[in-house]
Amino acid sequence: MLKALLKAVKRRQGESTPKQPVTPDMLREARKTVVDGSLRGLTMWAGLLTGFGFLLRASEYLAYDGEGLFEEEFVIRWSEVTFRKEGKPVVPEDGVGPPDEVVVKFRGSKSDQFRAGCVRNLFSTGITGMCPVSALWDLATALGPLRRLEPVMCVPGEDPIGRSEVAGVLRDAALALGQSPDNLTTHSLRAGGATALYAAGHGEAEITYHGRWASASWLLYVHRTVARSGELAASMFMQKVSLLRLAAQPGGRVGRITSSTTRGKAGDKASSRSVPPQGSKAVPAPTIRTPSSLSTTPRVSAPAAPTHRRSSPVPKVSPSTPAIKVAKALSGPRTPHRCALQSLFDYGSPG
Repeated sequence: MLKALLKAVKRRQGESTPKQPVTPDMLREARKTVVDGSLRGLTMWAGLLTGFGFLLRASEYLAYDGEGLFEEEFVIRWSEVTFRKEGKPVVPEDGVGPPDEVVVKFRGSKSDQFRAGCVRNLFSTGITGMCPVSALWDLATALGPLRRLEPVMCVPGEDPIGRSEVAGVLRDAALALGQSPDNLTTHSLRAGGATALYAAGHGEAEITYHGRWASASWLLYVHRTVARSGELAASMFMQKVSLLRLAAQPGGRVGRITSSTTRGKAGDKASSRSVPPQGSKAVPAPTIRTPSSLSTTPRVSAPAAPTHRRSSPVPKVSPSTPAIKVAKALSGPRTPHRCALQSLFDYGSPG
């Protein structure tokens, strides 16, 4: 009852205002102020690129404001981050150079009700300063093996990176680009990553999988881009659409019928029927079997395509009558095989 009440309230109030997506230009602008050589700046930059690249929810990597606590059930820890180079796991202490892939294990999420968990990966972008693999690798190198025991967004000796701090960085970047910062929150990174995937031409299944959505609810976050809608009108008006047309013949049959052959269920002899040309005599309806014809009564000719049911008197049965005979007697005479369309249009008629 509580869920139904909340849905009713939501229908009356309407949907909430969608968050403004973060764009790669905003991230480049944020990098100018975030990356300042400090460990906190390095952690913030790695969190921004990871949240954008993996379409993270705030509970999966950021701390609550004022408390410095993480969502222990969902937060990503360093033990769940694996670097790979040419498919083999590496760590900064190996001295093998930067990796080309990062793998993150998610223990659970809001859409994962059974806490089955999942794994997602990203490869190196090859863009200097705009690669989540390189940002996480630089942060892991600066922390060292002894400090890589806490959540990723922890800063040793300082407060962890919180939600309001990330939202403030995004708003400052939007103002620097002359854009409105009103609807920018931490969820804008998730919306921005989904919008970037959509603008790049990735399909629904790929976006749903990478963002770990349980349905197509990601459409609420994705904003249409100019690149995807530029040729929309031209492609609509240039299409040559061929519609399927069905020409119905009298009697409920579709298309032109020259002949047809039917066979009974018990292997009766095949009978051929053809549609007579105009002006000729009509072919009588085929004979069918009735319950009485199974004993002594010969076959009778049934009327072609009856439009209503005939009422028949209820047969007299006694307690000693076998059940199969009672069922056959109550079923009455069988109607001939009819076309599905003919039965559909006869249904509900005055007869």
